[in-house]
Amino acid sequence: MFANAKSFNKEDLLLVAGDIGEVIPAKVTISYLKNLILNSDEYKKDSDFVTSVLITTVEDRKQRLEEKERQKQYETEEKEKQRQYEMEENERQRQYELELARIQARVVEFEHIHKDGGTVPEKRFQYLIQATVSGSRAREIVESLPPKSANYAKAVESLKARFGRNDLLVEVYVQELLKLVISVHKNEKSSITSLYDKLESHMRALENLGVMTDKCASILYPIVESCFRRK
Repeated sequence: MFANAKSFNKEDLLLVAGDIGEVIPAKVTISYLKNLILNSDEYKKDSDFVTSVLITTVEDRKQRLEEKERQKQYETEEKEKQRQYEMEENERQRQYELELARIQARVVEFEHIHKDGGTVPEKRFQYLIQATVSGSRAREIVESLPPKSANYAKAVESLKARFGRNDLLVEVYVQELLKLVISVHKNEKSSITSLYDKLESHMRALENLGVMTDKCASILYPIVESCFRRK
């Protein structure tokens, strides 16, 4: 019997003895349990049945252990994926902040050059090109005009008309807020820190655009709160 059920342990024998109706003392050994089962009425009546019970018990235990190990492995892999994702997200956020700082520095410098009456328009036009991102719509607008002093004012006005409208900027930031809400409700991976940083950035931008009045806040705050309720 026991040769047919390899790798059995004490817990397996305890279960089998209980299943065939044997009374088990408080403290027993494996040897005692084997003798108890072999001398039981159930085994004497149908040894094949008792053997099958032991085999099934051992297989069930092994399956549970394998499932537990798979679950443990899965959780380890998921934790590693989450850790890797958060590292990448933090790096993206760091790069975003660095780029934002560079852009802000260029804006400050450009405003200084723009207001400096001592700088000739040709040089201001060249800096206007340098201050825009290569391949961007802003760069295309600037480069669509010949770099002459007479075109500097036209380029600035074109940029203001295209990118300086507060209503369009408000739409962009509100859309970004809604994208965050959608990503949270889709259970897309995102750390609380990353979510908070993005929300803070968008809300600060809207506040700078004069959106955070009492009337607007009553609309925006429920959007923000819905992100953290899901988290």
